[in-house]
Amino acid sequence: MNTVQRRNPLNFRDVGGNLGRGAPDQEGTGSVSVVSIAWRNKFFIAKAAFLSALLASIVLLNMTPIYKARSQVRLGAGLGDVIDIKNTATDATASQAFVLSEVAVIEAAPLLRAVVEELELYEIPEFNPKLREVGVVEGAIKGARRLVNRLTRPGGGGGGGAVKDPSQDAVAAVRGRMEVRPLGTSYVIEIRVKSSSPSLAAKIANSIAEHYVDRQVERKIAASERATQFLAERAEILRQDLLLAEQRVEDYKTAAAEEGESSAEVLRQLVSEISLQLVNARGELVAAESRHKEMLRLLENRSYLAASQIAVSPLLDDLRRRYANISTEIENFEERYGADYSGTTRLRDMRGEVERSLRAEIEKITDGAEATADVIQARVDALTTDLAEAELDFASQSQQTVSQRELEREAEAVRAVYGQFLIRLKEARERGGFQVADAEIVSLAAAPSSPSEPRKVMLALIAAFGGAGLALGFSVVGHFRRSTYISEDEIRASLDLPVYGNIPTVPDDPTTKDVLKWMRSRPHSALAEAVRWFRVAIHAQPTGRPRVIMLTSALPGEGKTTLSVLLAQASADAGDKTLLIDADVRRTSASRAFGIRKPGIYSLTEFGFHLHSIEWPKSSADQFSTGNIFENLLRVSRKKYETIIVDAPPALSIIDTAVFGRQADVTILTCHWNQTPRGSVEKTLRHLRSLDVNVVGVALTLVDLERQAEENFQGASYALNRTMTYYSDEVEKP
Repeated sequence: MNTVQRRNPLNFRDVGGNLGRGAPDQEGTGSVSVVSIAWRNKFFIAKAAFLSALLASIVLLNMTPIYKARSQVRLGAGLGDVIDIKNTATDATASQAFVLSEVAVIEAAPLLRAVVEELELYEIPEFNPKLREVGVVEGAIKGARRLVNRLTRPGGGGGGGAVKDPSQDAVAAVRGRMEVRPLGTSYVIEIRVKSSSPSLAAKIANSIAEHYVDRQVERKIAASERATQFLAERAEILRQDLLLAEQRVEDYKTAAAEEGESSAEVLRQLVSEISLQLVNARGELVAAESRHKEMLRLLENRSYLAASQIAVSPLLDDLRRRYANISTEIENFEERYGADYSGTTRLRDMRGEVERSLRAEIEKITDGAEATADVIQARVDALTTDLAEAELDFASQSQQTVSQRELEREAEAVRAVYGQFLIRLKEARERGGFQVADAEIVSLAAAPSSPSEPRKVMLALIAAFGGAGLALGFSVVGHFRRSTYISEDEIRASLDLPVYGNIPTVPDDPTTKDVLKWMRSRPHSALAEAVRWFRVAIHAQPTGRPRVIMLTSALPGEGKTTLSVLLAQASADAGDKTLLIDADVRRTSASRAFGIRKPGIYSLTEFGFHLHSIEWPKSSADQFSTGNIFENLLRVSRKKYETIIVDAPPALSIIDTAVFGRQADVTILTCHWNQTPRGSVEKTLRHLRSLDVNVVGVALTLVDLERQAEENFQGASYALNRTMTYYSDEVEKP
C-alpha cells in the first residue's frame, strides 16, 4: 500500500531530478528484519497463537488431573551412639555419596513391593494396566505388540509361559510416578508421588517413607545380631590363645631361673661403668700426650718461658719471676748506662743462670709428663680388655632372655585383643535390644488440594507461543522464498529503477472500460490520484517532457493495457491532445475494450482522447522488423498530438516491443504487484536495455493497498485509514 500511505501514491520525491530514487524510508523495507516480518504478519501470527492455545486448552480440559504429594526423610537422625561400637555395625555417614545411595535404596524394588502389597495397589486400575478400560487405538497397539512378542519369542511364542506377578506392574507404575531426590546439599530426601487421587498420592508417599525407616531398623538389628555372634566366636578363640601364650611364658621362666636372669642386669651395669671409665681414661690420655708434645716443641724452640707457663711447678713460677725481674733491670741499666756497663754485663750473666735453671726444671717436668702418659695408656689398655670381656659375657647372658621377652610380648598382645573383643561383645549384646534408625520422617505428606499437572495456564501459554513461533517461522520462510515484488524498495534494489506508479486495484475485477469509468466517476479516488501522479512522474524526466510513452510488461495479464487507457484519460483531462496507440496487434486489448474491431483512428469523444488500432500487414515482415511503419506512424502523430501513449505487447513474448521501444521517448515496464516473477522482470529489463530501449521506470499495477501497506511499514493500517478518508470518493457512492 505505498500508494496511500504517508507519502504520495507514486512515491514521487523529487520531480526536478532524482525521481523515485532516494534512500528508503526510515519505516520502510530498506532492511528487512524478523521484527518487521512479524509485524507485517501479526494477524496471522495472532490467529495461530489463539488457535494453538485453544486447541491446547481443549486437550488439557480433557486430561485427568494429577496430584503430587511430598514426604521428607532426614538422614543421620539417630539418637546417637548409646554405646560407641565402631566398625561393629555400620552406621550412616554424612556424605553425599551416602545420600545418593539411600535414594537408590528407596527406589529399589523390594521396598516398593512392600508398599504395593500393603496398600494393595495392584487392585487399582491406575497402577494395574490390566484393570484399565482399553480404547480402540490402545488395544490395537497392545495387540500388535503381543503379536510381535509371540513371533520373536523363541519356540514360537505359544502358551505355557510363566504367570506374571500382579504386583510387578504395580511396582513399575509406582516407580514411574515417584521422584526421590535430595534437597540441595542437605541430608533431607524428598519423596514425591503423583496420582490422580490426592489421598492415594499422600498414602503412597507416607508408606514409602515409613517402610524406609522401618527397614533401616530391621537392617541394623540383623547386623547387630551377626556382629554379636561373630564377636562371641572370636572371643572364645582369643581366650584359648591367651591361655596357651601365658603358659609358655611361665614354662620359660621356670627353665631360665636356674641360670639367673639377674646376672644379666649386673653385667649390663658393669659394661656401663667400664665404658664410662674407658671414656674418661682416653680423655686423660689425649690431654697428657698433647701436653708432652707441646713441651717438647717449646724446648726445641728454646721457648722456656712459654714452656714454664704450661708446666705447673712452684719452682718454675719462682724462676719465671726472677727472669722477668732481671730482664727489667737490664733494660733500665742499658737505658741509663749503656750496654757495655759492667753492671749490665753482670745482670746478663745472672739471667743466663736463671734461664739454664728453667731449662733443667722443664726437662724434668717433660720427662714426668711422658711417664704420666705411659701410665694412662696402660690403664686405657686394661679398661679396653675388661670392657670386651664384659660385653661378651653380657651378650651371652642376654641371648637367653630374648625368647622369654618375645613370649611375654605375644601374650600381652593376645591379652589386649582379647580384652577389646570382650568389650565389643558386651556392648553389642547391650545394643542389640536398643536400635534406632539412622533416618527420621521430617514431614508426612498431606493430600494436595490442587492438581500439579497439567499446568493448564502455562501449557496453554506455551502452546500459544509455540503456535506464534511456528507462524513466524512460516512467515519468515515465505518472505525470503517469495519471488515477486511487493514494495518500491525491492524494485529499486533489484532493478535499479524508480517506481513511477503504485496503481491500486478496484473491486469486483472489472474490465478495462469499467475501470476507466470507475476512475472518471471518482476523480478524487486513490486510483485517480495514483494515475495523475504517474503521469506527472513520467513528464518530470531530466531530459525533458517525453511525448511518446510506451508501456510494456514481461508477461501478459499484468494490467498494462488498463494502465495505458487510464494514462491516456489522465493526459486528456490535463488538456493534452492525446493518442493511444494499440500496438498489441495480436490481442488488440485496448481496441476491444471500446468495442473497436477494425484498424483505424477513432475519436473517443466520451473520454477525450483518440485511439489508433493498428493492423500490421502479414507480408511485410522485413518492413516491420526495421520499424519503418511504426516510425512513419509516430512521425505523423507527433505533429498532431502532444502526448502519444503506446500500448506495446509483452516484451518476453513478442519482438515488436523492442522495435516500438527504440522509437519511443521513454518506456515504462509494468509489473503485477505480488504476481509477476522477479526473474521475468529482470530478464525483460536486460533484454530491452540490450536493444537500446530507454526503460526509465516501473509501474506496479493491481496493487492491494491494505496488504502492501502492511508489508511496508508499521502503523500502515492507521495511515491507510486516514488516507482513505481523505479520498472521499472511495467511501461515497457516485
